Formats: sequence, structure tokens, C-alpha cells
Amino acid sequence: MAHIRKRASGKYQIEVNKIDPRTGKNERFFKTIKAKNKYEAKKKAAIFEAKLEKKMFFYTNMILAEYAQRWLDKKRNDLAPKTVSNYTSKLNLHILPGLGGIKLRNLSPMNFLDLYDDLRDKKNLSGKTVNVIHKVIHSMLSDAVRWELIEYNPLNKVKAPKFKSKKNNYLTIEETKNLLYLIDHHNEKTKYKLATHLALFCGLRRGEILGLEWKDIDFKENTFRVERTSQYITGKGIITKSPKNETSSRIIYFDDNLKELFIEQREILKELSEVVPSWIETDRILASETGGPMFPDSVSKWFKRFLKRHEFPKYITFHGLRHTSATIMIYNEIDIQTIATRLGHSDATTTLKVYSHQFKKADKTAAEKISKTLK
Repeated sequence: MAHIRKRASGKYQIEVNKIDPRTGKNERFFKTIKAKNKYEAKKKAAIFEAKLEKKMFFYTNMILAEYAQRWLDKKRNDLAPKTVSNYTSKLNLHILPGLGGIKLRNLSPMNFLDLYDDLRDKKNLSGKTVNVIHKVIHSMLSDAVRWELIEYNPLNKVKAPKFKSKKNNYLTIEETKNLLYLIDHHNEKTKYKLATHLALFCGLRRGEILGLEWKDIDFKENTFRVERTSQYITGKGIITKSPKNETSSRIIYFDDNLKELFIEQREILKELSEVVPSWIETDRILASETGGPMFPDSVSKWFKRFLKRHEFPKYITFHGLRHTSATIMIYNEIDIQTIATRLGHSDATTTLKVYSHQFKKADKTAAEKISKTLK
């Protein structure tokens, strides 16, 4: 029942006491209104109370699909567009079809154990993909707890799905030399050669490579600045955004071989701009056949086809070239801070964590060298 009091100002204050089903506590809700008389105030108080009831009922009976959309809307400003796109895809493809209709407060650990079994057995998803899905749901439900929509996160009682990480997604020095020979001595497009060299010799991420523009290069100093990243977002197309973090914006030195590839690519783009109708001038170093930004996956798909075409003895992803770059730097005993800076990591701790297995090998080598020196 709503209580109504007339204030000195002539307005009416409405007070409604209700048990909040989210917290189980008695809550007091207030609203100040204008009304001609107490009868009109009672009508407005009844509407206010009904709206409160409806709101509480909605939150109490909210299903996972409704909450997931609200969660995405609230997180949109905090997450990168690519992350929002990935979360949306995983929710719509793998999570909501099976669990979307269940009330948020009725979700149990068994719901997710059954979901993970289905994703592995029926959809044949890898352990790593299911692990990522687990992390998305866990984050989403942790926010639901913080926002007092549920009392506890049911995934706190579910172990994260295990998977074998690909720790060998890099090349040895001999394999790297073999790869470079194949790329440099076959009729591959210059832009793909350039992309490969930027990943191997500079440790750039794919999006950073595709985001490079001519104004970023200083040919006198043999340096370029990493200022942006290029990504494809479903429904939006190719977008440009700031690098992953503040330290991802950095200056990278390059050698004369890479300089020659830059110059060669510039000449190719100049020739294309003179003959291709409706040429799009974007200043991108790695441009499409019409001058616009390259579709990011085109580089990864080319690299996969390249390895298969030349029957390369080891399969790695294009991102594995960045790992190879880091591995070679560690092998050459370059200090950890320089490696972290060149890779654009937020701090050296990240580098140590990502490449811990390589640093263990380097530590063994250091121990052997010390032993030989002191004998």
C-alpha cells in the first residue's frame, strides 16, 4: 500500500514499502509528484506502485536471453568492438539456443555441465572454444551477482573445461629460414611478403600490420609507429581502432630488407592507383586491390594456403609468426623489457607469462653457459 504525504511546497510525496525479491530486504521507494488534490495523488500513487511491481516481477523472472542482451548493452562501452562481436556470436550460436529460456535465478551448475557436453559431443567444438564460452558465461553471471539479480554464480561450482594449449605454435630458427626462403623466392604478392616480414621481424599482431599507414613510416630512421589496428566486425565491416592497450602504441625499428619491401609495395600501389577505376585512397600500406583496407582474414587464409601449397613440414597460424619473433628474441638473449616493448605488451610480466616455456629453455642455456665459464 502506498503512503501519501502533502509537502509544504504543495506537492505530494509517495512512499511504497516492498520486499525486493532480489535481496529479500524491505525496501522503501519514494517519488514526489504534482497533483491537484489527494484523489489525483492516489491515482498517480497507484500507477507508481504498479510500475514498481512490474519492474520487480521482470527482474525476478528475467530469462537468460533477456539478461544477456542487457549485459551486452551495458558492457558495450567497456569492451572493444571485436570482443563485443565475439561475445554476441558465442551467445547466439552456442549458449542461448539451449539455455536462453531458463530464468536467471533457476540456472544451476548442471545446466552448464550438460551444455558443455553438448558443445563437445554434438557440435564438435574444441576444448579451447568451450573454455572460452565458459569464461564468457562466468563473466556475465558474475555481473548478475554484483547487480543483485542472482545471489550466487552457479559457474563457481563448475570447473573450467580443460584443453591442450598449442605451445608449439612457433617455428624453430631452421624452420623460419626455410619459410623465408620459400616466401622470398616464389612469386608471392609483395603485400603478403611484407605482412610475413612484419610479423616475423617486428612481432606485430595481424590487426596492427593491416592498420599501418604510410604516414607512420620514417624511412630516414628506419622506424614506424604502431598507431592503430584494423579489424572486421560482423554487421559493421572493417573498422579501425586504437591499439590493444597504451603500450601497444610504439615505435619499431626495421632492417634494410624490410625497407626494400616497403618501397616495392609503395610503387605497386602507385601503379594500381593510376589504372584501377574508382581507386580508394586510404593511405594503408597493405591495401586491397581497389585501395581500401584489406579484409583481415585474407592474410591468414593466404598463409594457410601458402604452407599447404609448398608442403611445409610444420603447420602454424599466421599469429604463430609473432610467437616465432618472440622466441627468436629470447633465444638471442635480448632483455625481457625490450622484448615486451617490441611486442607491445602492457608489461614484462605478460611476456614472461605468455612465453614462460621459452624462458625456461633460455634459463637452462644460461645455466650451462655459466657452468662452462666457471670450469
